[in-house]
Parts: sequence; structure tokens; C-alpha cells
Amino acid sequence: MATSANAKKGSAGGWFLFLATLLLLSFAALPGFEKYSTFADEALIAIRLSLVLALSILVVRERFSAPGGVYSKKSLPGRRATLVL
Repeated sequence: MATSANAKKGSAGGWFLFLATLLLLSFAALPGFEKYSTFADEALIAIRLSLVLALSILVVRERFSAPGGVYSKKSLPGRRATLVL
């Protein structure tokens, strides 16, 4: 029962952060907020790039940590040098 309550609490917190971010970024569409619009664009670009970087690191880490994965010594004994990431 406690884990269900914690999951709902975390989910509500995530939705709150998401909606608060949307609200702040929506100010860029209002007239008179040109500098804020530039800041919002740069913030969105930074968020996207950080997400791409984090997900790329997680994917590479998962592939190399798998015991019988694609890049293990057992899977391709003679062709390890031809792998391209």
C-alpha cells in the first residue's frame, strides 16, 4: 500500500513539473517577451540535448554490460574490430 502511495506522489510531482515548465515556456508566445523567447528556445535546446546525451549513455552502458550481448567476446570472436558504434 505504501509503494502505491509513493508512486502516485511521484507521478503527481512529475506532472506538476511538466505543467509548470509548459506554463513558463508559453510566455515566449506573448508579445513583449522577445528576450524571454530567446531564453526559452535556448532552454528547450539544452533540455533536448541533455536528454539525448543521457539516453545515449544509458543505451551504450546497457549494451556493453549485457553478458551475452552484441558486443561481448562470445558473440563475435573474429569480428570485434569491425564493430561500429
